[in-house]
Amino acid sequence: MEFLRAQSKLRAQIQAKASLTALRQLANAIREQDTDGSFTVSRPQFESALSSCQLFLNTQELDTMLSHYDMNHSGSMAYEEFLAGLRGVLNHRRKAFVQSVFAKLAGSTDSVTPDTVRAGFNAAAHPGVRSMVTNAEEVRSQFDTVFDGASAKALSVDDFERIVCDISACYDKDTDFISLLSDTFGVEEGASLGSTIQEAVGVNTAPLCGEARAMLAVQRRRQAEEERKARLLDPKARMIGCDVDALNRQVEERRQAGLEDQVREDQAAMQARLVAERGMALERQVELQRRQKQCDDVAYNHAYQRKQFRREYDLSNPDGNKNDLPIRMGDDDPRLGLSSLQVFHGEDAGFSSRTNQQRAQQRSWVMAQMDEKAQQQHELQQADRVFAARQQEFLSRAVELESIQSRQIREKRMVADEFNHAMTVQKKEEQRQNLLQDAAEELEELRCNLDSALLSEVQEPSSLGPHRKRKDAYKGMSADEVVGVYKDQERQRRENAAHRDALQGEDSAWAQYDSACVRAGMAMEREEDRKRKEQNAKYAEAQRQDAKLAETRKQHMNHVYKNEITSDFFSQFGTSAR
Repeated sequence: MEFLRAQSKLRAQIQAKASLTALRQLANAIREQDTDGSFTVSRPQFESALSSCQLFLNTQELDTMLSHYDMNHSGSMAYEEFLAGLRGVLNHRRKAFVQSVFAKLAGSTDSVTPDTVRAGFNAAAHPGVRSMVTNAEEVRSQFDTVFDGASAKALSVDDFERIVCDISACYDKDTDFISLLSDTFGVEEGASLGSTIQEAVGVNTAPLCGEARAMLAVQRRRQAEEERKARLLDPKARMIGCDVDALNRQVEERRQAGLEDQVREDQAAMQARLVAERGMALERQVELQRRQKQCDDVAYNHAYQRKQFRREYDLSNPDGNKNDLPIRMGDDDPRLGLSSLQVFHGEDAGFSSRTNQQRAQQRSWVMAQMDEKAQQQHELQQADRVFAARQQEFLSRAVELESIQSRQIREKRMVADEFNHAMTVQKKEEQRQNLLQDAAEELEELRCNLDSALLSEVQEPSSLGPHRKRKDAYKGMSADEVVGVYKDQERQRRENAAHRDALQGEDSAWAQYDSACVRAGMAMEREEDRKRKEQNAKYAEAQRQDAKLAETRKQHMNHVYKNEITSDFFSQFGTSAR
């Protein structure tokens, strides 16, 4: 994470220069520091190269970059890997647009010369030139510098992309980079996308219709059928019964996959070991940096932050009186100039007037304070009187409101008492009227009962016949009727006892019948088991006879038919693909 942050900071500084040769200048500066041709630079050389290009990294970021590109832990960094990581690679959008620019410059060929590239570059159309940030001559010089390192021979598309990567690293946004190439080379991004699609499909290829796709499918099936026929007609493969080449290819692919897995595991182990070593080296560097920082802090405190260097040290210096000089050392003191005034002890002529003025001023201050305090007391008393008057007014108003409220409450209570009294009188009158009405109704009921046939026992005969009794006039059974009821009850008891005895006899008969059925069923099951065992024995004997007959037939067939494969058997194969 620290390495990516440092790399992004350095790339941002390069992009902030808004120059096509910013990365090329850094690469040239670093290569100039490599005097021994070892393709590595030390830390001082790397710092010198950054300073010459006006690029800056702090101490921690420098240590991070050096430790990341220090491949052999020698204290020097491989600057080619550093430049490659800083340059990066073209993403899909930028690469497609660069290829479209190359296609325009190369035309129908697959290469282009640096002179053709310079001739196709229009510096006046540069976005910086059009916005008057720079001029066309400077842009042309920068572009020529980028392609100065290219050989005079023709450049391939890979060479062109590698050179343009230096320009791409100077622009963070894809839109800025594509706008630069689009304006200077006159290529639109939409046209490049269309050419890429046309190249993928074919220059003169029209969209395939349904019939064309069907023809292609038929051709693929015919080709697959020819390959299958070649495999089937191979005598070796036909006799073995499988595709030997396919099996060999699978074995080889499996072996190659195993080797690749082993190589990947070895590389992963090596990478893990390198990462662990690098992590330990980084931890040691961090510890050394921390110790160095502590030592630097202690040395700085000892050198520049001593107690006697403080600005307020003169106020608390214990030797201040010893080191302080008197006002004057004498008449020949060089500190006394022409305008210096020498004052001697005891020569204060204005002492009495000054003290009188001070006393008068102090007296006036005290009087002003007394007047101010008296005024404050008067204002406080006045405020208290006003507050007391307001409180009295509020209290009287509250008493008046309370008396009015109590009078209203008394009036409401009197009205409620009068209403309740009237309601009580009305309720008592209603109760008296109800009592009188109830008494009249009771008297009328007594009169009706006395005059009714219930008490006089004079009843009319039933309308159903003289032998029927009326329910409303029935008063009970006679003695004969009671005796008849007793006789009927006794008869019913005898009939119920006889019915119960009949039911018990029927239940016992059914129980005997069930037990007889169970015994008969068990006997039938035993007979069925006996018959089944006899049938199984017959089946077993028949199966033994069949097995003996089958064995005899098999021996006969083996003796008659030898099942030997002759040349006629193989001649029937290989005549067709199916």
